[in-house]
Amino acid sequence: MVITTGYSHHQRHLPRVVVGECKGAGGEITPDDADHLAKIADAPPRRRVSVFVVFAKTGKFLDGEIDACARAQARWRERVILLSKDELEPYDIFEPHPGADRM
Repeated sequence: MVITTGYSHHQRHLPRVVVGECKGAGGEITPDDADHLAKIADAPPRRRVSVFVVFAKTGKFLDGEIDACARAQARWRERVILLSKDELEPYDIFEPHPGADRM
């Protein structure tokens, strides 16, 4: 979990909390993982805290895992962030992974 403050285009005056699930390349994010994190993200009052849910994996996300992660999405605003090896391994998040295809 991470707690931070600062500008957010959703609600700039609220502290932000990030909760997450991390898996290795062979691990799988399940619907139960997403449901548990959604319950945690829904617990604090929305008027006081802005909560984001991060799913990180040192491999690639499978289609079923992406569908599972979508279960943690909030009804009225986006809060789910997916980070695969392509986003985790470079020094800068906007730098492409050394083995990634460039578009």
